[in-house]
Amino acid sequence: GRQGSRTFVRDYLQPLNIPVVGMINLDTIGSYDAPDGRVNDFDIRLFSDDDNTNQSLARHFARTIRFIGENQGLGLNIDIKAAGDREGRYGDHDSFTEVGYPAVRFIEAVEDTPHREGADTIEFIEPAYLVRTTQTVLAIVVSLSEGPRPPRDIVLREAGAATDGRMTYNLVWNHVPDAAGYIVTLRPPGSLVYTQQFSVIDNESGAWERYGEYEGIAIAAVDSNGMIGPLSTEYRVNIR
Repeated sequence: GRQGSRTFVRDYLQPLNIPVVGMINLDTIGSYDAPDGRVNDFDIRLFSDDDNTNQSLARHFARTIRFIGENQGLGLNIDIKAAGDREGRYGDHDSFTEVGYPAVRFIEAVEDTPHREGADTIEFIEPAYLVRTTQTVLAIVVSLSEGPRPPRDIVLREAGAATDGRMTYNLVWNHVPDAAGYIVTLRPPGSLVYTQQFSVIDNESGAWERYGEYEGIAIAAVDSNGMIGPLSTEYRVNIR
């Protein structure tokens, strides 16, 4: 069960008001083959919660993790799922999500279900895959903790009509002191993930006439060494 994680949240984190940026649950990440012979050694699944609106803190945390993984060229593709866990299953991340902390679960792409919960002994581990999952998650944690902080006060302002008659908007945000540039990401209506991005160098704005096609915008800062920090809180687009 989840007695340990629930107790940790209830009796330690909450009473002491410890700030939680996010919780990452690594649960079953060491094998790439399934009992039916399927093999997948290039993906790792990422679950967050059952939010159908795609706007929860946990879902945004999952998107941030996937964004970092894609842009840092890590060893595995991060496959976000639109659920808190597999059907009928649960994990310690649920103890955090249910009280409002952003939390996610990493799990291998396909499950060797006969070899778990007492039968998950060392001979059934795929060492190369376990190394890659560990490296992927470690690189993400470093970016989340050591990368430049995300910009704040994101807003869209009218900037005049484009040549096709559509209104151009200027996206602006606060300067991040240690940022050498920024990556702006855009999420279409109803999308689980960000599907488009562009880079901005040496300023804190970007003019475009197509922002209204998207539902959410988030921005990450990039330092002079190329390290990407976490995404900002998502800005909700209300222009069409």
